Amino acid sequence: MKLFLLAVCFISTLLIDKPEKKNSHFLISDTTSYNTVKETKILNKTGLPIIEGTLNGKKAYFLLDTGSSMSLLNSQDAKNYGFKLWSKNNISISGIGGRGASIWAVIKAEIKIGDKNIKGMSNALNISGIEQFLRKKTRYHISGIIGSDVMQKHGFVVDYTEGKCVIKK
Repeated sequence: MKLFLLAVCFISTLLIDKPEKKNSHFLISDTTSYNTVKETKILNKTGLPIIEGTLNGKKAYFLLDTGSSMSLLNSQDAKNYGFKLWSKNNISISGIGGRGASIWAVIKAEIKIGDKNIKGMSNALNISGIEQFLRKKTRYHISGIIGSDVMQKHGFVVDYTEGKCVIKK
């Protein structure tokens, strides 16, 4: 009887579809199981996930930043992309450097990734210092930072292994 149970256990372990263990020390999400609304390629391979979209109908590039709790447009791009800096918010933010900055409320900014409207990017900040650093490193002009607020709202899944970003909602 024991031999029979061992044989059944052995055969069942052979028949069970096991997930691949590559990069098992990283959190890997199987994006194939999602009812995908939109999938886009991550353009930069240097560890900084950048995706292409449009801002008011013009091609634009956005940095995906899970460490940022607020999504921002680059206030220096307002004229070029045709969005309006409406008023300074009573919100002040600071980053790793600790320097505080006031942000602008934005109106007339339509962001799309493919044909998917991205809601929630209603603030702007002069991120020209970050943009210049990123342009030197990646060769892309960053028009905005998509933070965790927008990523959660739209169900973003960043798959570094496959080099893609899936938007579920």
